[in-house]
Amino acid sequence: LLPRLQQRAHSPLSVAAIQWHAAPSSASPTRHILLSEVNLGIDSLSYAMETSELKLVMRHCALKERGGLQIADIKGPLSMDSLKLKMPQLLLKTPDSWLKAAVDMDLNAFSDSCPGRLSLRANASLGKRDLMRFMSGMPAPFRRQWPDKPLTVNTILSGNLQRMRLRLLNLNLPSALKV
Repeated sequence: LLPRLQQRAHSPLSVAAIQWHAAPSSASPTRHILLSEVNLGIDSLSYAMETSELKLVMRHCALKERGGLQIADIKGPLSMDSLKLKMPQLLLKTPDSWLKAAVDMDLNAFSDSCPGRLSLRANASLGKRDLMRFMSGMPAPFRRQWPDKPLTVNTILSGNLQRMRLRLLNLNLPSALKV
């Protein structure tokens, strides 16, 4: 085996479908995920066995999820090793929403014992159709009265589930909310 892999890719990868099944859990109500029309374009990819570090630059990623969520594009650099995930310039788009984020996360950030740290800086415009997919448990009158305008979010936070520091949170939903 080679101790280091480096590859420059210019052809997109297309996959018809990806399925994931998990045992029931209180942490994850979704037990089955089915992705279709997966298209992935990676500009560069490297893996170093001595550090277990994977680095890639995602040029394009698009997919559809069985529940109706459609990712039109994900792009940006990503690095990951056995302890940490970094996405310093993440851009995610759906037909109705967009998110720009910088993420630096220890993979044990959500652990109950000795959790690591998560740092997030994000700006987003979240469309009603995307938000409603995650609000299916809310009362129907609440969902109907939600304005047909995007919710804009600006946030800076750091910490873990035991201790979180929220340095900035701006929310704006025209005609309904401005915090």
